[in-house]
Amino acid sequence: MVANNTRFTIAAPGSTTTNAPPSGLVAATSQFTLTETSTTYGAQEQTGFGGTLSGGYGISGTFSLFLPATIEFWFTAPSSAPASTQYIIGNFINFVSLRTDMKIGFNGSSSLVMTAGHRYHIACTVTLTGHAIYMTDITAAGSGTRVYSDSSGVATLPAGTNLGIRYLNGTGNLTQAGATVDEVVLWDYEKYTGTTYTAPSAPYTGLEAGIVARYPLDTSGVEVVCA
Repeated sequence: MVANNTRFTIAAPGSTTTNAPPSGLVAATSQFTLTETSTTYGAQEQTGFGGTLSGGYGISGTFSLFLPATIEFWFTAPSSAPASTQYIIGNFINFVSLRTDMKIGFNGSSSLVMTAGHRYHIACTVTLTGHAIYMTDITAAGSGTRVYSDSSGVATLPAGTNLGIRYLNGTGNLTQAGATVDEVVLWDYEKYTGTTYTAPSAPYTGLEAGIVARYPLDTSGVEVVCA
């Protein structure tokens, strides 16, 4: 799990032979690197994507917050609603939650009620002037719609935080049976605007302009890509 781990080669003087230090090449590190705890992975749920994070959680290192921002991911709704709020994304500017009414929470709550077992694309944007939630029901081949917006922006940011996936301070972690998280991406701008949008049909590469961190969540040893 490294950020922009671009490999390089070392050649001995007067030779084309490539050598490496005795302990091997040193990997780049990042404050966005994800530390996993008790993670389990499920099978592919959408053509072109890898596996999914089906259990456990991950926490990044501490980083400075920024605005505007977009947190984007794919999510499969559990087989039943949780008895209390659980958190898909925690410890960021605002938490992204799975509510007891099977709605997505992000400052407010989505107008869309999720169908058990359906896969959704979800994007949450936050700026100085407001929040918004965008959702697409991938399973039902639905259209992308803004399902929540407000004019309650974030004027003051904490000095720093980390990013939790299926985690919020050890309480309220996402544990509901059947809920999976896939392809979490953090952007440094308001990626979606307006009342409708088109959900991506394939995973990102990590090289797109404006991408801060990408967590494919395909297999154990989740990689992090930072631009």
